[in-house]
Amino acid sequence: MAVSGLILLGLCAVLAIGSNPAKACKDVYPDRCPNWEKSGYCTDDRYKNFMKAYCAKSCGHCVATTTPSQVTTKPACTDVHPNSCPNWEKAGYCTKDRFKSYMKRNCAKSCGHCGINATTVPIPTTVPVPATATVGPTTSGSCGKPEIAQSRVIAGDDAKRGAWPWQILMLFFGRTMCGGSLISPRWVITAAHCVSGRERSANYFTVRVGEHQTGTTSDGQHKDIKVEKIISHPSYSRSTINNDIALMKL
Repeated sequence: MAVSGLILLGLCAVLAIGSNPAKACKDVYPDRCPNWEKSGYCTDDRYKNFMKAYCAKSCGHCVATTTPSQVTTKPACTDVHPNSCPNWEKAGYCTKDRFKSYMKRNCAKSCGHCGINATTVPIPTTVPVPATATVGPTTSGSCGKPEIAQSRVIAGDDAKRGAWPWQILMLFFGRTMCGGSLISPRWVITAAHCVSGRERSANYFTVRVGEHQTGTTSDGQHKDIKVEKIISHPSYSRSTINNDIALMKL
């Protein structure tokens, strides 16, 4: 199943908890950090502290303990997503403020960022260490308020079976509706816009765990669980989409 925006809510929760940064210059999550870096999380104000602490290598936060030598290199002129970048360029994503940083990083060829003069970058001569980073909660007053009123996921990758075991599929009267994430054996977190106004119809909702491909029934291994109760955020707003969060009790 494709990873929904709710995973970002889970990441937000992780940021609020906090933890000790990595001691060595490495990625704490080597399988995920490179993809997060490509998605622009290293420079995203919402996640850059987390990325600095746990994806130091991918985000380029390693610092040398001695004076580095210099080498002249040229940036690679390629599209990370060659089948999609040309279409995104035609749609104007190269110049849209919401996407231009991502496009410059992942669609350099299509966006015309090739031919840049050679740049001088340092090469560490000793084992580097990560820069100090503080992991803490998001800025006061921003919780529950989306940076962008309307957006969508682009350049997503197919997940391996079982890669996101907490991800659920929500069904209403047996029809696919939304997604969500398990936060405990009996509770699911989802978006309020999926359930708002239907709190009294909880018994018509079903949560499916273990789903991999929604377009086929042959992958098996999934389990359907009835919903007992729905709690939407009391301050959820349909017009602004602020506080777009809800809980489902299984």
